[in-house]
Amino acid sequence: EGAIEAGDLWIADRNFCVASWIWELHQRGAVVLVREHQQIPCQPLEPMRLVATTAEGQLSEQRVTIPAPDGVQRLELRRIRLELNTPTREGETTLYLLTTLPEAAADAALVAALYRERWTLEKAFLHVTTELRCEIETLAYPPAAQFGLAMAIVAYNALAVIKATLRQVHGAATVETEVSGYYLVNEMARVDECLNTLITPEEWAVFQTFTPEAMAAWLLATAQQVQ
Repeated sequence: EGAIEAGDLWIADRNFCVASWIWELHQRGAVVLVREHQQIPCQPLEPMRLVATTAEGQLSEQRVTIPAPDGVQRLELRRIRLELNTPTREGETTLYLLTTLPEAAADAALVAALYRERWTLEKAFLHVTTELRCEIETLAYPPAAQFGLAMAIVAYNALAVIKATLRQVHGAATVETEVSGYYLVNEMARVDECLNTLITPEEWAVFQTFTPEAMAAWLLATAQQVQ
């Protein structure tokens, strides 16, 4: 609770869709965007109305209220329904979102995009945790644990560049279905010592002189050789 500041936007999964928490954010001047949990007691103020059609699906919106912890007051929120053209990994075709963001600040399409962007961050931290093992149990001191997390994020950024290059050359569908982040990480760890032995610092130095454009061209040319 000490991290909540006025003007913050908190984006969260449905496990955090609790009326008391939403009220706490509202009382402190923060706004919330959360996936609706089926247990939250929403009271509709109007029927759902279609507001937009995007590449991801149809968007509808309605005004609802939730009760305050005192059981007397009520807080008005926007309830947004996204009917997906493509189901989620869990096979879900409809998402319900609750937000206190004013419509003047974010329309339904932007609200849905903000929430779905949260998934990309969550997925990134899943890779950092499972593939790059950022949580090493033997690192007992907080500074050491923070250093381990920082190094894992650096490695993840390098991995993201490799995947982006492969997508550019071989297509997103191919990379998504045929390239394993787990095996890429293992390969990077396995050949690292060999590269340090076989390639001298002078030979690595050429990459320090590359402009971003030159580095991108080299990466794309290298990716062409990947089978």
